[in-house]
Amino acid sequence: MKARARKHKKAEQGLVTVAKSIGSTMGVIVGRVNALQQAVTHSAPVRSARRRGKAVLANRRKAKSTAAARQNRAKLARAARPAIRRKNASAKRRAR
Repeated sequence: MKARARKHKKAEQGLVTVAKSIGSTMGVIVGRVNALQQAVTHSAPVRSARRRGKAVLANRRKAKSTAAARQNRAKLARAARPAIRRKNASAKRRAR
């Protein structure tokens, strides 16, 4: 079937022209907004800030795990101290 072809009336022609103009303007505005967003998100300061944020998070995670390990080592060392003192004292006694 063929699409029905007919001429627009004068009032309709004006509306169509206005609609095309509005659509064109909206397209230009949206294009500029997208271009601006791309420019901002891919700019050097934004990239370096993201990189720095990732580094800070990584360091924080690393610090958490090393702090826990350090605390466990300290506990073990504290528990071993009395035994070491006893050994040292007996060695000193023997040396006298």
